[in-house]
Amino acid sequence: MVQSLAIYQNDVYITGYTTKGEKRLACYWKNGVRNDLTVNGKKEYSTCRSIFIDQGDIYICGAYLIESSMVACYWKNGNNIDLTDPINERALSTSIFVLDNNVYIAGFSNMKDGSDTKAWYWKNGKREFLDGTIAFSIFVTK
Repeated sequence: MVQSLAIYQNDVYITGYTTKGEKRLACYWKNGVRNDLTVNGKKEYSTCRSIFIDQGDIYICGAYLIESSMVACYWKNGNNIDLTDPINERALSTSIFVLDNNVYIAGFSNMKDGSDTKAWYWKNGKREFLDGTIAFSIFVTK
């Protein structure tokens, strides 16, 4: 399933996931060629939501499943970076934007104790909660 598209230097990048049995696997396509994304080197249940290319570096955000909890994360050039704690919350990163070497990510989460869903954004690993329940997109200007 396709989730997001970016064009960089005449190359077309598309993010989403493919399925293998009942398992979703995060991936992106570059000019029609699929590239699977791994979680700590393993093909885990995962999904991608957004892609951004900055100076040739590929940034993709999404989430993966671990012990029945979704962990918000992003991948930079295929290496995943966790954003949330799988022990206490379920989360999804939905949009990514890079400007001046700063990585901005929007998303949402809820605590496993059943508390309300909260919208948030990250800037370089620091999370800020927003006044909404879900954030689907982020865009940054100078």
